[in-house]
Amino acid sequence: MNWEKEVREFLNYLLLEKNYSLNTVESYRRDLLDFLKYFKKQKKTENNVLSVFSSYVAYLSKKGLKPRTIARRVAAFRSFFNFLEREGKAFSIKKKIFYPKLSPSLPSVLSVEEVARLIESVDTSSAHYYRNRAILELLYGSGIRISELVNLNLGQIDFENELLRVFGKGKKERVVPLGKMAVRALRDYLEKERQKFDKKASKALFLNARGSRLTRQGAWKVIKEIGWKAGLRLSPHTLRHSFATHLIEGGADLKSVQEMLGHSDISTTEIYTHIARPYLKKVFDEAHPRKRLKKGES
Repeated sequence: MNWEKEVREFLNYLLLEKNYSLNTVESYRRDLLDFLKYFKKQKKTENNVLSVFSSYVAYLSKKGLKPRTIARRVAAFRSFFNFLEREGKAFSIKKKIFYPKLSPSLPSVLSVEEVARLIESVDTSSAHYYRNRAILELLYGSGIRISELVNLNLGQIDFENELLRVFGKGKKERVVPLGKMAVRALRDYLEKERQKFDKKASKALFLNARGSRLTRQGAWKVIKEIGWKAGLRLSPHTLRHSFATHLIEGGADLKSVQEMLGHSDISTTEIYTHIARPYLKKVFDEAHPRKRLKKGES
């Protein structure tokens, strides 16, 4: 079997038929090619691919890769072989591949005060001050992903109703509300800065210094540098996680948060209740009448 050819066909299937994002497809490509490199070194036949993959998982564990990373590679391999099976090119792998046990991990979030500090750390002397501030306000004010942010076009903002039309994973459309601070930051960016860089009559909302659409890598570099200035360690999704956690802490119901985040499965959203739990316990202790009874009362 020409494994590289089959991987290319699988990736095209993910991209064209499953509407996976380029970032996701690239992640699958790296994971699968890494295994194929390992497989070739073992000099085994195709019939031994499952046993080789089991040794590959053990090899990754010995290298010190995190269980979640290993599980992602197992998932990529399983998806690939399920694709080959549907195409009639390989045997079934059902119930023959195990997932490593994952320890629960919670996403890191910022406090409300840290979010404010982050936004106030935007360099006012920068030529992109209004754009950078709008990026932070929009990520925190709507909970959208960085990939969704850089793909926004001018026509997707409804200023009158303070709404944003977003195309998420699988090109699924959703409408999310915008906070007033995000709306104000976007207005400032459009009125005071964007036109200076719009050299190509671009429809993209966020532009780089050359007038082209800001890339995901470019946006992340901006956010990371502002975070460093504010003394905060950030991941690409920190503001998204903070948005969801603060909504739940404020009393938002899980279903509404799920819709705003664009999660297909509510179990993905439920993780934020674990982060908010200490805060909610504190609110309960302070507010519930059965917790406020003085000693001796009944």
